[in-house]
Amino acid sequence: MGLFTGINDAKYSEGGIYFLDGNYVVQIEDLKSGTSRQKVDYFAAECRILQSTNPARPIGTLVTFWVGIKPDTPALADIRRFLAVAGDCDDNDVDDAAAEMSVSDEQPFRGVVLRAAATTITTAKKKLPFTKVVWEKFEGTEGDVAALRKAAGL
Repeated sequence: MGLFTGINDAKYSEGGIYFLDGNYVVQIEDLKSGTSRQKVDYFAAECRILQSTNPARPIGTLVTFWVGIKPDTPALADIRRFLAVAGDCDDNDVDDAAAEMSVSDEQPFRGVVLRAAATTITTAKKKLPFTKVVWEKFEGTEGDVAALRKAAGL
């Protein structure tokens, strides 16, 4: 066994930069699902920041909305809400098939622009800090979106 044994199976992570407290306008770049190294199933939305109130997360930054799917958590409801806002539909319209399609190679939500409000809260059970992200439809015009994308270098 050499130093690089297992390199063929190693997974590279582009994530790790998460939302901090603030208000944002973001563009969806990629939606993913998988299993983490800790064996937790997850959903992840990689978003490019187009507008930010937090100087630690400036325009152009790629941030990840990561949801670990665990029993007895609101994870699936949080994912459903994100997909409903991204798809401009009612939460009840998001089913298993829609969720699977969202993370497919087709990437139907790539380029969608949303508002995100991130706030640190304390979890009820374990009393740990958690960044809650509330998603809303971006109500700007196509011209607004074009100007934001230009400012972000897109």
